Amino acid sequence: SLLAGFVLIEAFGLELPLVQAAAVNLLVAVVVMLAARRMAESKTEGARATDGDAADGSAAVAPTYQGAPRPNEGAPPLAAFVAAAAITGMVTLVYEVVWVRLAGLLLGASVYAFALMLFVVIVGIATGSAVTTALVSRGLDPRRVFAGSQALAALMALALVLRLPHMPEELLHLRVAIPLEVGRYGDWLWQGGGYLALHFLPAALALGASFPALLAGAARSGASVERATPWILGSNTLGNLTGATLGGFALMPLLGLENVLIAGACLSLILSLVCLPRPVSARAKGVVLAGVVGLLALSQVAPPDISLLHRGLYRLRPKRTDPIANQIAFNRGLTRVFREDGKDASITVDYHKDSDLLLFRTNGKADGSNRDSVTQVGLGHLGFLVQPRAKDVFVVGLGTGQSAASAASHPGTQVLVAELSPAVLEVGRLFSRFNHDVMQNPRVQVQVADAREVLRAAKPGSWDIVVSEPSNPWVVGVPDLFTVESYGLVKRALRPEGVLVQWLQSYEMSSPVLRRILCTVQHVLPHVAVFRLEYGDLALVA
Repeated sequence: SLLAGFVLIEAFGLELPLVQAAAVNLLVAVVVMLAARRMAESKTEGARATDGDAADGSAAVAPTYQGAPRPNEGAPPLAAFVAAAAITGMVTLVYEVVWVRLAGLLLGASVYAFALMLFVVIVGIATGSAVTTALVSRGLDPRRVFAGSQALAALMALALVLRLPHMPEELLHLRVAIPLEVGRYGDWLWQGGGYLALHFLPAALALGASFPALLAGAARSGASVERATPWILGSNTLGNLTGATLGGFALMPLLGLENVLIAGACLSLILSLVCLPRPVSARAKGVVLAGVVGLLALSQVAPPDISLLHRGLYRLRPKRTDPIANQIAFNRGLTRVFREDGKDASITVDYHKDSDLLLFRTNGKADGSNRDSVTQVGLGHLGFLVQPRAKDVFVVGLGTGQSAASAASHPGTQVLVAELSPAVLEVGRLFSRFNHDVMQNPRVQVQVADAREVLRAAKPGSWDIVVSEPSNPWVVGVPDLFTVESYGLVKRALRPEGVLVQWLQSYEMSSPVLRRILCTVQHVLPHVAVFRLEYGDLALVA
């Protein structure tokens, strides 16, 4: 995880690390084949020795699971452990989906944040599994260990919900303490990643206890390890797949990040109660179930205020005229107009009454407002300086809708917009008084799709102008729009005298990266003019 996220992709691109990973897979396969052959030979020799012992009248003893006594009477069947593995697998991946989104909101939605988060989860699960195996081997009841681990995972999830309102500001102070110098971004990632590990690792440790505890429990109930292992592992994996799908595509958009954590904690508490080795009194069951219902009700009646989580505090810098304290106070003074934790991004719109500011953010990063219209309106008009008779325009990204509206303001123009996140369509409606109600314009069609797929499917020479206005190149998923391959798709989709207008944020970017982007554009479309719009915003007309 760390090698891929921090070294291999940056050093070798995407293709070579995949080849390297495949080579490692093949190496592992060869080693396992050789080891299996030796084990088979050893087993054959052992069988011969056993036959010799049997001929002498001695009995062979079948191996047993380490630390496992004889099967308990009345112990649950294997199916109970298989069901528990599916549920805990689902909860684990639901948590992981939420943790990855939280890492993006708190550290920035970069591949580095994802790699760090994955590292923390894997370390936690592996360590929890190792500790549980050691505990069970010393004679602890695996069902009790499993029940305790689920209760701990639930408590850690609830503790994280209570911490969410405070984490953005605490991380901001960590970042401000790091000098704003080139090359110090790695320091922020490691410090911020360590801070997040303190919040996520305990739950990951608890969740890592599930598999070995369930396997040992099944063995103590009389199931053979050879039979229990594939059933429990397969069920746990099926739960993982279900949790990843439900968490990312349904629960997050429907409930929001904090409520998904609370729902997962409630499910873990119930699972902990059911899986205790001794029957639980009706009173104890009632107390736990009442607590679960109370948590769910409280989360709706008095939800935690996590608004700062979605306001990109990780990007704030101390300024001579605007110290950090003032910037935090400004963000606290915003009113939430819209929020959706969608499957691909968390989309928010906030309003500041005193300054009449309407602000659109993607994963906490500001991507448009009614105050930077020079950039957004300008992007829609610049292509017409080169192609004043253009009729067909393709816009990559809807945003606030101002670029699409300015392109559509030219007589006879037809505009197609490709927007990846469905939630951004609501953003376009909320900005209707600034984008001339573009969502109702009959000459503007908005399609929820990946712009690259639209470009691939388009016939050659489909458009006179392509306006590309994605978020910053460091945001996950965006860099692909700044590659030779993507610009090749744009060139193919443009007519012979067609024009590309590319929004490029020169802030939060090193000079070498900016130079590479300019050279990449010019490599495909050799005639390039650079316009400066608002501070830090460039437009490439190619």
